[in-house]
Amino acid sequence: MTTSARDAGFDDEALSRLCKAIQDDIDNGRMFGASIIVARGGKIGLQKVFGTVTPDGRAACDDDIYLAMSVSKSFTATLVLRSIDQGRFTLDTKVVEILPDFAAGGKQNVTLRQLLNHTAGTFRGFLPPGISAENLGNLDQYYASVASMPIEYVPGTQCVYNPSASYAVLGKILVATDPKERNFRTIAKEELFDPLGMEHSCFGLAEDHADRVPVCHTEKQTNASTPMTQNMLTKGCTNGNEIPAASAFCTIRDLFRFVETMRQRGTNGEYRLMSKALFDYACKNHTGSLSNGALVPEKEARNMPDSPALYSLLGGYVRGEGHF
Repeated sequence: MTTSARDAGFDDEALSRLCKAIQDDIDNGRMFGASIIVARGGKIGLQKVFGTVTPDGRAACDDDIYLAMSVSKSFTATLVLRSIDQGRFTLDTKVVEILPDFAAGGKQNVTLRQLLNHTAGTFRGFLPPGISAENLGNLDQYYASVASMPIEYVPGTQCVYNPSASYAVLGKILVATDPKERNFRTIAKEELFDPLGMEHSCFGLAEDHADRVPVCHTEKQTNASTPMTQNMLTKGCTNGNEIPAASAFCTIRDLFRFVETMRQRGTNGEYRLMSKALFDYACKNHTGSLSNGALVPEKEARNMPDSPALYSLLGGYVRGEGHF
């Protein structure tokens, strides 16, 4: 529902400052363009596109389909929690009870809860051995590589943001326990995207799709590894590839539909993704007082202090006190 900014409870001047800040970033070469929705209580007070979405100057539009990157984790986490509500497993089910080969290298005690909240001790990089941009989106091969690797720390004793491996294991669990024997991409479509009306969303959008926003970078936002990262994301996240942590695509409207469902505690009014009780529990802090042990060299180089992890079970951070 789109209404005026004032009717949605927003200050027009504040929204103007937001738009100016985004346009300033574009004008200063920090990004090519943007698409935003600002809403409160289900009412959209502002929807706006800025700039271009490709280096060759195609203007941004409302129907642009963006690579959602780690928002994909929230999609995958939601599917896992939905399966818990359906009785397929619990948060404290050990991975090896579903995938016995995961026990290699001391990982026999890792639970689904630890995969969700980044305390599992699985491989913390993005490309495990034997995986490249060409097979990054092959879930079976990616999982097999992660499953063969040793544990990096005792599960539950540390929290280190995990960019891909833990959520690949979760994706594999969803496939292994699916009574309809669907692949991960189809599970996401039929259990999440279609019921919420996210009609432009999928994992692994075709690289040549007319509305796809390509992964690209400006000259100011570039370092030595940027071209490699761009190539990896372009090849690994498109054309039907399945990366549960990173390869989802969606429009700004589709993302709003998902966020609205989360705001309403797991339902859009017609379709319930998970029970209110499980949703409320998942939204708490599930890492206690643990610090986030990721990006230590980057933090040290900038003299940044440790930061609390504060991870929920829905793929992201929370504020405030948890259940500990």
